[in-house]
Amino acid sequence: MASDNNAHVDAHRDRRLPSSGRLWPAAALAVPLALGCTLAHGESLMEQLSTLNGIAYTRTVDSMDGHALLGNLIGDQPRNLQEAGLLARIDGENLFMNARAVASNHSLGAQATRFNEAGVRYAFDNGITLTAGKRIDPLDTSQAFFPLGFFQKRAATADIYDRYGDVEGTPLVEAKWAGEQTTLQFIAGENRTLRSDVDNRDVQGATQLVRGAYNWSGGSAALLAGRHAGHGGAGATLSFDVARSNTVYASAWLERGTTRPLPAFIANGTSLDSPAAYDAVDRRNDRQVMWRSAVGMQSALPGNFSLIVEWSHDEARYDANQWRQMVGAVRVNNALLPVAPGAALGGLGGTADFVSVDGNLRDYLFARLGKKIGRVEYSLRGVYSPQDKGLLAIAQIVADVNKRVSVDVAVTRAFSDSNSEYRMVGLGTRIDAAVRVRF
Repeated sequence: MASDNNAHVDAHRDRRLPSSGRLWPAAALAVPLALGCTLAHGESLMEQLSTLNGIAYTRTVDSMDGHALLGNLIGDQPRNLQEAGLLARIDGENLFMNARAVASNHSLGAQATRFNEAGVRYAFDNGITLTAGKRIDPLDTSQAFFPLGFFQKRAATADIYDRYGDVEGTPLVEAKWAGEQTTLQFIAGENRTLRSDVDNRDVQGATQLVRGAYNWSGGSAALLAGRHAGHGGAGATLSFDVARSNTVYASAWLERGTTRPLPAFIANGTSLDSPAAYDAVDRRNDRQVMWRSAVGMQSALPGNFSLIVEWSHDEARYDANQWRQMVGAVRVNNALLPVAPGAALGGLGGTADFVSVDGNLRDYLFARLGKKIGRVEYSLRGVYSPQDKGLLAIAQIVADVNKRVSVDVAVTRAFSDSNSEYRMVGLGTRIDAAVRVRF
């Protein structure tokens, strides 16, 4: 499935995948509880099972024209990807259950089959909803009606047209009460990923959050506080309609320090010829206030056009000067390869450990223009960062063959100089094609 979540590649390693067995105790307990609640509610098991639906898909991603700065370590361009998946859910009046299984030759070519989504949610008639296990949905603690999950790191993920295929869930338990205009929510979970094409190292850890929200005609606002990724903080969201066809939104999260480390050659100015230059400097207890924020607008335009424009900022990521130091470290080690290959490869590997497949820079401007004509939707997207002046452009076509089968093709092209994050990992041109069958 084509999505900007895969716009980058695994730049440095095929990370070990955590065992999916950890999520089963919660899911195993939740399933009989939810079924019991459903039967007590007067709905038969067969009535619930009759809502079974889902998507089966196959996908291939081919990369070309790459000239990676890290090419001596990872190759000139991202490796090609083939993937098949099955996503199923039961979506009854009160009961929701989901599961996902994916088989792929991910990142560095190792075959992997994963049954890594299993969750259940039950909605009581008094407005209380309980969730346990692992959801296909992202842990979107903002719950505002804009296209970004609150802790997602790239605006580009706003165009995930089929979230089932591309968004990783989170093992969690959640209790939520929703009234006519107010919502109170308690969330506890453990942020981690079972995928190799998503880098969430900086958001891994325990989460305990309380969120309160208020909705009114044409808008909503929310406050949240607690621990995210094992780190305390507070946040807020606001969204409101403008002239019926536009929605303006904003979100922010503040915390002291950050879960994202820096290499010592940036944090402490350690010389690159020192073995300690590539040590990770923990900034979790840093006194600096870090924030993540996003502001944007969605619009429905005349002629069946749609438009999204968004600016996102993450203070914990690299500014322009820090990114130049990252590029400089790679160039120094590339030049060192002929005379000291061991030290040079160690330096390249140490630098690559601090390159994220989900974006490295503080600011991104995202824009998407879409138009649907009959059964075909066309879209153009762009992601630009002022830190490296890199532009990622995507043209995509999604065509419904019939009510159940659809085909999509996306072509991605990076426009950047030799100092960009796209050049770092060799992202030049990518062709992403998928066939989906709904049932």
